[in-house]
Amino acid sequence: MAEDQAQHRRSIEKTVVDSRGHSESRGQFFAFVLGMTGVVGAVYLVSIGMSLAGFAVFLSSLGSLMGAFIYVQRRLQREQDRKGRERPTGSGRRDSTPAPGSTAQ
Repeated sequence: MAEDQAQHRRSIEKTVVDSRGHSESRGQFFAFVLGMTGVVGAVYLVSIGMSLAGFAVFLSSLGSLMGAFIYVQRRLQREQDRKGRERPTGSGRRDSTPAPGSTAQ
């Protein structure tokens, strides 16, 4: 029974990891499409003589993509920092908890 539960847990974890991978790939594709749409639109506006509007479209497209990238990177860094603090030691205890009988320094 325990082996069945472990196998079930592993299959669920695999499904979650695969799903996240597909979501990330899809998000990168749509970000690329949106970014290129902004660049093409900006080039078009500049080519018809609307250089200020083209520049504004280009900067807003670039700024929104950069903002999304920075937001995700900061969120991932916070998650890694949080997980690093919660990482158990070899004895199965958390890093901040001394083992019984040891002297805390």
